[in-house]
Amino acid sequence: MSPQTAQQIVLLSGGVLREMVRIARECCSQCSLLLRLDPELTEMKIDDQVLDLAVRELRNEFSLSLGKRRSEILVKTYEDAKPEEVDDEDFALLLHGLYILEYRNNQVWYDVHPIVKKHLQLEQLLPTEESGSAEDAYH
Repeated sequence: MSPQTAQQIVLLSGGVLREMVRIARECCSQCSLLLRLDPELTEMKIDDQVLDLAVRELRNEFSLSLGKRRSEILVKTYEDAKPEEVDDEDFALLLHGLYILEYRNNQVWYDVHPIVKKHLQLEQLLPTEESGSAEDAYH
């Protein structure tokens, strides 16, 4: 894997080690699938193409349990790092499912998982960010 691809995996994980491993594991699954489809591949490695396939798969998994209410909570969390819905049951489910990531610096604040953020952008629920961010490369 190239250092650039490794950096993208870290950025797409939102800084959560468990998510970094999940993304890397999905990349390995995509490589395995590509090798089954074409056993003649001899130079298989995790590159931007494999990462793109993995991120698409993870984004599809995330989107399965999103409805209007949960999408609204995600948008509010994106807009306000300290949303009012913190005590809401759906917020808790999104937090435990890592759709929303919790950060603790001087205080507790929240952000939307980068892969989920891209899904919301594709659904036109969030504005598209400036190009150059990790998730912008994977659509």
